[in-house]
Amino acid sequence: LWSKTDWRTMFRTASECPRRTPLDVVHGAIPAALRGTAYKVGPGRFGVGSEDYAHWLDGDGYVFALDFADGGATYCARFVETAGYVEEQEKITWRTTFGTQRPGGPLANAFDLKLKNPANTNVLAIPGRDRVLALWEAGAPHALDMETLHTVGVDSLDERVVPGPPGALPLDLPLPFTGDA
Repeated sequence: LWSKTDWRTMFRTASECPRRTPLDVVHGAIPAALRGTAYKVGPGRFGVGSEDYAHWLDGDGYVFALDFADGGATYCARFVETAGYVEEQEKITWRTTFGTQRPGGPLANAFDLKLKNPANTNVLAIPGRDRVLALWEAGAPHALDMETLHTVGVDSLDERVVPGPPGALPLDLPLPFTGDA
């Protein structure tokens, strides 16, 4: 049977795990030759205080890293500290893509073209750099330290990302991106 309560458990705000934490293998074994880090980002905070975001895709970015080495695994997870995430610690103050509105009703939001960048869409590890990027389709990427997942700040990819109007993100990147340009 389907229940709304069960469905809502998927949208509970996640807890951070800022230190690399060893994971227990419950069944089987992790191959000793398996090495590397898998990064994932998605919405992880679904409201502020007693206010819920209007849509789960408005949720603030939550990045986790799963490291494999020597037959073991560690886990680390943090929120992407965008300007909106930092500002919205007590109440919703930003308009978002999927329907969350800032206070003031329709008139206060009607001509507000400034959207919150939740950095919750994708994550990109850049070879040769000690950072991973948390992405959102309509805004600049946010750089995170590869080891701690601490937010370093907005990243212009060496001035290749040019800010534009909302919804536009012109890129001047050589493909494939090699770091040379």
